Amino acid sequence: MGIIQSTREARQRLAGHYKIEKTNVEATENPKILDLTLLRDYAEKVCAFHKTKDPDVKESYRKWAYVFDWPIANILGAVDEPTWVFMLERNIEWAIDSREATQPNGRWQVWDHEVTIEERMKTRVRTVGNDANGRPATQNETTPHQFLVLGVEFIDVRGNQDLVYDMGRPTTRKEQFDPAILKELMANAPRPVDNGKLEEQKKQLSEQSGRIAAQEALIAEMKAEQSKTNEMMAALLVEMKNQREKPPEEAPAVKRRKRS
Repeated sequence: MGIIQSTREARQRLAGHYKIEKTNVEATENPKILDLTLLRDYAEKVCAFHKTKDPDVKESYRKWAYVFDWPIANILGAVDEPTWVFMLERNIEWAIDSREATQPNGRWQVWDHEVTIEERMKTRVRTVGNDANGRPATQNETTPHQFLVLGVEFIDVRGNQDLVYDMGRPTTRKEQFDPAILKELMANAPRPVDNGKLEEQKKQLSEQSGRIAAQEALIAEMKAEQSKTNEMMAALLVEMKNQREKPPEEAPAVKRRKRS
């Protein structure tokens, strides 16, 4: 008895579970998908099956898209039909659950999808010995890889707006324009001004500029006059100050006549 089998039986005896019996894999295994077209067809059918059937859904409702990809070498010839369908449905359910985790006010369903085959080049650097100087020599090795790419667009069938989060909590702050309101605002936008009104506005601006220039010249002239007046007043004050500081002149002495 091997290590795996003996260990499992020991655990089963301790847990009280029934014994696992190995089934005939060849008799119960479904045939693997060997046709790439069949893989694409199943992706198309699964998305079409999960597409919303609600007749009240409008094109203007908020949408969200996600892109899945699988290396063809990992699935072609490796999965059967039930497994491939289960993988597709689980990925769609996971995308819906992920979106509902951040936008729980909506109910998300498949709206549109796109399936394509992409070829991507993967380059890696390999060491191929040493060069003449004894240093490692490298070579780039490019290998093509094919991927089955599935793009799915989801729509909120309730038609709600995106929740805005503030410090991790939903808030009611309006930070986004409602597309319908924005369209209405653009429809009611003012019409372009005709050439006649534009010329009249230019003429008014020119006249206003002339009046402003005349006012500036008058203000400059008044400033010059005020400066001259200030200079004259300053000179007068200096002269008055000098006169106050000058000592008064002594009066001439009066000669008195002697009495006889």
